[in-house]
Amino acid sequence: MEETGVRSLLNVPIQADGRLLGVVGFDAERSSKSWPEEDVRLLQTVAENFTHLLLREEALRRLREHAWYLEGLDRVSRILAGGHEQREMLQRLSNLVLDLFDADRTWFLRAAKPQETGYRIPIEATRPEYPGALANGLELPDDEFGRGMMQRLLESEEPLVLQMADMEELPEYMEGYEIRSQMLIALRPEIGEPWVMGIHQCSRTRQWNAVEQRLFMAIAERTAAARHGERSEGG
Repeated sequence: MEETGVRSLLNVPIQADGRLLGVVGFDAERSSKSWPEEDVRLLQTVAENFTHLLLREEALRRLREHAWYLEGLDRVSRILAGGHEQREMLQRLSNLVLDLFDADRTWFLRAAKPQETGYRIPIEATRPEYPGALANGLELPDDEFGRGMMQRLLESEEPLVLQMADMEELPEYMEGYEIRSQMLIALRPEIGEPWVMGIHQCSRTRQWNAVEQRLFMAIAERTAAARHGERSEGG
C-alpha cells in the first residue's frame, strides 16, 4: 500500500450467492482518514447496484448462449434429417460447424484401417487463408502422435481442447497448419470405424466455453447416430 501512496482505504465487496463478483472502494492518498458511516452506506448502495447490474448481464448472457445452443441444434437436425447422401451430409455439417463456432477450419477424420498407413480427412471446410489436408491432398501419417491422440479421444466422451503453444514435440507436419487452438471429439457409430470431428482456430488463441463444448458434443453424438442409421437402412 505504501508504494501506491494510499493512506486509507474503504472497500465493499460486490457479491451474490456466495460468489465474489468484484470490489468497489474509496481511497485517500493525502492523509489518513476515518470513513464516516454515510460514506460506508453510500458505498454499500453502490455495491448493491453493481450486483444487480452484473446479475442482469449474467442472466442475459446465459439466455443468449442458450438461444445459440438451441438454434445450433436445430440447424444440425435439419441437415441430418435432410436425406442427404453421407458425404454431402458431412460436408454440410462441416460448413455449418465452421459458421456456428466462427472457426478457421473444420474437418472429419476417418480412423485408419489395419491395412492403411495414415489417417484420411475426406471432409473439411476452411477459411481461404487456412487450407487444410484435403485441399493440399495430404494424408496424416499413422504415427505415435496420431495413435496417442486417437486413444485419448476414444477414452473420453467429452471434447478434447488443446492449446498448441502448450504442447511439446509436435510433428513437423502439424506446424504447417498454423493451429493455435483446436477442439476434437470422437464419433462412435455402432457399426464401422470411429471418426473424429475437429475444429481449428488459426487466427487467434481460443478458449471454448462450456456451452460451446456442450453443443460440439451434441453435434458429434447426433452425427454418429445418423451415420449408424444410414448404414442400418443400407443393410
